[in-house]
Parts: sequence; structure tokens; C-alpha cells
Amino acid sequence: DESTGFRLTASAVRRRITSNTAIIIASAPSYPHGVCDDLEGIGKVAKAYGIPCHVDACLGGFVLPFAKEAGFSRPRVDFGIDGVTSMSVDTHKYGLAHKGTSIVLYRNKDIRKHQFTKITD
Repeated sequence: DESTGFRLTASAVRRRITSNTAIIIASAPSYPHGVCDDLEGIGKVAKAYGIPCHVDACLGGFVLPFAKEAGFSRPRVDFGIDGVTSMSVDTHKYGLAHKGTSIVLYRNKDIRKHQFTKITD
């Protein structure tokens, strides 16, 4: 909402967690407003509750991690944020790849192993 600058906050996430919460998703940045959610706060909440936290960095994933190096003041967007377990990045947005390509990054191999399937015919 307007009071948070259209950012998802850690307190808003905490209030909505139930026994059915399977994952918490934050944006860096959100598409409609171009703002980053409170990733550090949300990551802490996710870790405290033992819930995976995914960051949708499809729009800014190739730019935001290097913004500070380039002299811009931007929120941190990387796996150094405690509690973040996965991120998605669109390689066709600033990654110089073909339209429609994306990647999902995982904090570690243990999490990534759940993406694979085995099919034997």
C-alpha cells in the first residue's frame, strides 16, 4: 500500500503466515512500481519460521547486485541475505539472451535437487 511505498514489509509477511504457508515470495523490484521489497527483513522472518523465501528478481536481477559498485544506492539482492533460498532472473532482460529465457538460482544444491525429476520409460 502507499504507506510502505508499495513495498512488501517483514511485518506484513509475519502477520499473514499460517500453518499452510509453504513459501514466501518477495520482489526485487516489483514490476508495477519498480521498488524492492524489504528483502532483508522478509528473509529474517522466513528463516525464523523455517519457510523458504524466493526472490523474484526477473526485472532487476542482472542490474541490482552490481548497483552499489556502480555508485547507486540500492537494496542488496543476493544470497548474502539470510533466509533467501532461491531467486529467479530473466536472462532476456539486461542479460543479452533471447526473449523468454529465465533462470532459477538456489542457495545450495540441497534445495536445487527438488527441481529435478527422473523419468524412465
